[in-house]
Amino acid sequence: MINILKKLRIFNPSLSNSYELIHYTNVNVDYIDLSRIFEQETENFIYHNPKGLWVSVAGIHDWQHYCLKNNIHLEKLKSEFQIKLKPRAKILNIHNSRTFHYFLNKYTYYSEGIALKGDNYTLNLSIKWEQIIRDYQGLIIPKLLPKYNNLGAWYYIWHCTCGCIWDLQAVEKTIKLK
Repeated sequence: MINILKKLRIFNPSLSNSYELIHYTNVNVDYIDLSRIFEQETENFIYHNPKGLWVSVAGIHDWQHYCLKNNIHLEKLKSEFQIKLKPRAKILNIHNSRTFHYFLNKYTYYSEGIALKGDNYTLNLSIKWEQIIRDYQGLIIPKLLPKYNNLGAWYYIWHCTCGCIWDLQAVEKTIKLK
């Protein structure tokens, strides 16, 4: 299994650290409390993503560009921090179609009795968030993969290149930018 992970580069500390990660917040603060522990509400995982420090992968498809382009959530861009991960942070990195398929095969299941449909997705594909949280300290999707938007609400709501760090021990330091 380790060889497959290395080959697919799903868990590759150097790859995760090659992105500029930015955390935005709607309050003017001088630091991020890295001792914070995020309690997960597992009964809601079928509808939501995990709780954690949400980061944007800087670039033309990041959170800031999304907000500015759509003129929404501008108040959430008040403070800005660069997030540096530890060299050996264990981050699940879904950076292309191949790693996305590996992720789907290992961490998804179909929920019986749940077939809520939106305009562009069906909510019967669920994620094994409890297992992912046990296996990793965070998840980063540094590239938009729109062809997968209809696989479930969990991915459809990832409108930009971003990630979530639920175990803040993965963070080496934060740098206030704004």
